[in-house]
Amino acid sequence: MQKDKVIPATFDPVFKALLTSEECREYLADLIHIVTKIPKKDIVDNIVIKNSEHMNNNANEKRKISDLIVDVLNNRINLEINKEYYEGLFSKNNAYQHKIASEQFLSGESYIEEKKIIQINFDMFTKFDERKIIKFMIMDTERHIIEDPNYEKYHVNLDLINKLYYNKNELSKEDRELLLLTMEDVREIEKIVEDDDTMKKAKEKLVDLSEDTELVGMYDKEIVERKVNNTKLIAAKKEGIEQNKKDVVINMLKENIDIKIISKVVGITEDEILKLKG
Repeated sequence: MQKDKVIPATFDPVFKALLTSEECREYLADLIHIVTKIPKKDIVDNIVIKNSEHMNNNANEKRKISDLIVDVLNNRINLEINKEYYEGLFSKNNAYQHKIASEQFLSGESYIEEKKIIQINFDMFTKFDERKIIKFMIMDTERHIIEDPNYEKYHVNLDLINKLYYNKNELSKEDRELLLLTMEDVREIEKIVEDDDTMKKAKEKLVDLSEDTELVGMYDKEIVERKVNNTKLIAAKKEGIEQNKKDVVINMLKENIDIKIISKVVGITEDEILKLKG
């Protein structure tokens, strides 16, 4: 890692290592409390880290691993870090939540002891609106009657909080704790941590994790792969645009539209149009 840089907690392995560490137990409790409003003392006194690898119902089912699952009293909470939005992301997250719900009965727990299943999505993108935290439940659209109170889902807009910080807006302590998940510059982290002991421990853990050569290698590899994939995506989009232009030109030529007009409308040279005309 570069000097004065850490691997941010938006990187899945760091997110999990940070929040499952004993020294950051109070920070994890703060994050859960900020989102769900479960009393912090109840969280600190009763939190249990669970296995995040889900059981498969059959041999053909794709292996599912959540970022982090914890139990707090009668709540089973799945915490997910979402670095970027893509089609199917929420379907994947929903699958995790339903999987967690079903597993409590497969493992022998009774319906009477059914836990509330809470999913917290920490999003590095803005998908909905200007709210920092949005709560979703299953309810009817006309009278908003909640079908099952044992399912809650939250989306935390880390992207918005990040932008508020860099636009010099004043942030609350809760905002700063959420913001810490996104930070990678140690000097900026020190500004938001100030003299808060809980965030100081989280900062120290991030620094410690960023000195782990295996984690650094995994992070660097992901960065390279993301750049390669972005390059491929840009090239594919460009190729698609060019092919679309060619199709438009051919169709316009079939209608006997003047080449000069085609050139102006489509934005390619007359020589290129003549090549397509053949």
